[in-house]
Amino acid sequence: MDGNVGAWVEDCYVDNYLQAPTDGRAVTAGDCDTGVLRGGAANYYDAHILRSAFRAKLKWFAHSSVVGFRLVRTATP
Repeated sequence: MDGNVGAWVEDCYVDNYLQAPTDGRAVTAGDCDTGVLRGGAANYYDAHILRSAFRAKLKWFAHSSVVGFRLVRTATP
């Protein structure tokens, strides 16, 4: 999934994850005017950015052909 586009995630931007939830929930405190973008487009970014662990801050209203998002649905039994 990495290398297609940078993907918006639900987190508000924080400098580090010292106070982040440990159960996988999104970070909902911090700079919520700025979102987190993970990964990047292989035809646009250097290789070190093409990892899901890479994160960048970006204003929510920003748009680009190399920025996208993925829809997620909770599986029900």
